[in-house]
Amino acid sequence: MIKQLKSWIPFLSKGPSLYEMDVIYKKAISQLPISEQKEYCKRLLSRTAFEMKRTKCKYEIQHLKELSRAAKSEISNLET
Repeated sequence: MIKQLKSWIPFLSKGPSLYEMDVIYKKAISQLPISEQKEYCKRLLSRTAFEMKRTKCKYEIQHLKELSRAAKSEISNLET
């Protein structure tokens, strides 16, 4: 039932933010200029894509997908 609700209500399906998932981003990168923050997120996206191709562990793949989603969301927030 909850899974069905998440698909219908977009704000319920959001995962953790990049601040919650990445301590380095929270403590250091978020203090830098916006252009530097965007570059960090882009590099994070390329690293997570590379790692997703290499790993076979379902749990690690799920974590990398959440991290990738959080980085994309952060880039979107920084561009607005």
